[in-house]
Amino acid sequence: MLYLMQTFLPIAEKVYDRKTTLDILHSICVHDGFMLMTDLDIFVRMPFKSKENYTLPIKTIKKIVSTKPTTLNIAK
Repeated sequence: MLYLMQTFLPIAEKVYDRKTTLDILHSICVHDGFMLMTDLDIFVRMPFKSKENYTLPIKTIKKIVSTKPTTLNIAK
């Protein structure tokens, strides 16, 4: 899961709209086996090995990935 997140992050950052006031557009969405990011004009997605549904703020993911953890577990 961590490798997939590291792979998707640079793609999501290109779509990430820093000026938007819609908080949800500052997050990566994991939904029905896909990781998704949109700015409402551009939409990117990548298969992800999770059937869970949740959103993660992109800034938080960047901080986590920058620490180079060996594993990542996400609990709701």
